[in-house]
Amino acid sequence: MTGKRWTSEPKREERPSGTPHPNERPALTGGPFAFLETTMAKTHHETRAEAARQALEGYVSDASQDLETRIADFITDLGHLCIVEKLDFLDALRRGIRHWAVERVDPNSTLPGPTVEIVISIYGLPEPPKAKPPRKPKPKKVRVPR
Repeated sequence: MTGKRWTSEPKREERPSGTPHPNERPALTGGPFAFLETTMAKTHHETRAEAARQALEGYVSDASQDLETRIADFITDLGHLCIVEKLDFLDALRRGIRHWAVERVDPNSTLPGPTVEIVISIYGLPEPPKAKPPRKPKPKKVRVPR
């Protein structure tokens, strides 16, 4: 049989950087919550990433740490800020993840996004500190005049 031969890998042509081949299938990422990466313009990703970089640069952190660790530290401190300001940190995370998931597919969408569930288990948490017993008051010294 002659003619075209099907292979598992599509033939790749030399194209300018960042320009996908018209027949190329977009990559799926994100495990069970996979979204099409190539459906959203990179300029939107880059714009949002730059805003996040500026926020991280203004954040006082150990600059010797890798980017992923600094991001985790920043998110942790946002959680502390929510406690101080009496805001629901997990709700803010849920909403942020929902918006992020929608924007990965279509930055102009007004859909609310997928359901996001965040579960925090007690396993792996440290034991709460034990309360110190109340101190016994010391008797006051009374000065006796001579």
